[in-house]
Amino acid sequence: MEANNFKKFDLILSDMCPEFTGNKLNDHSKSVALSNDAMEFALKMLKKNGIVLIKTFDGSLHKEFYVSILI
Repeated sequence: MEANNFKKFDLILSDMCPEFTGNKLNDHSKSVALSNDAMEFALKMLKKNGIVLIKTFDGSLHKEFYVSILI
């Protein structure tokens, strides 16, 4: 926040991706963890009615992540 002079954003776009290991479950888990980190950041940094767009990879944890961010 300090780097942005404590101003909040209208839009946050996350295109983060973990370094893949080839283990689909492990890679998916890391991707969801990054998505959770992006959502935590967005909740702190978005203006009221702001938009957050997060890239995630489909997998067994995708639905759980989606349900967890419904506000």
